[in-house]
Amino acid sequence: MNKWDIWVADFRYEDQPEQSKRRPVLLLDVSADGSDVLLAKITTVTDERRMRKNKVWGEYELLDYEKAKLDKPSIVRLSKTIVIPPDKLEYKIGRLQARDVLNIQKLLKQYKGKKRPDEQ
Repeated sequence: MNKWDIWVADFRYEDQPEQSKRRPVLLLDVSADGSDVLLAKITTVTDERRMRKNKVWGEYELLDYEKAKLDKPSIVRLSKTIVIPPDKLEYKIGRLQARDVLNIQKLLKQYKGKKRPDEQ
């Protein structure tokens, strides 16, 4: 289990907590003692999302989604992170490619310490 791996986890819907969905997630960090992992949700790119590309805070469209073993064009939702125990991860799908890692690292540096525009 390493940073930048893509896993599948079961998440409850925010607006309907009685329902859940298995979805890919990006492993962003593992706690020092290994008891928790920080994840970002991954979602499919839609035409609507493509039209507003680079306008949504905290979203990054993967350039090499196929090499990362994802079936469809995908967005990492850096604004939708969650901390869970690693035993809640179901199975590993793949790993981000270098250029996607570098781009996400740049975005995370930009976001560090900043609030979302709609929270300011």
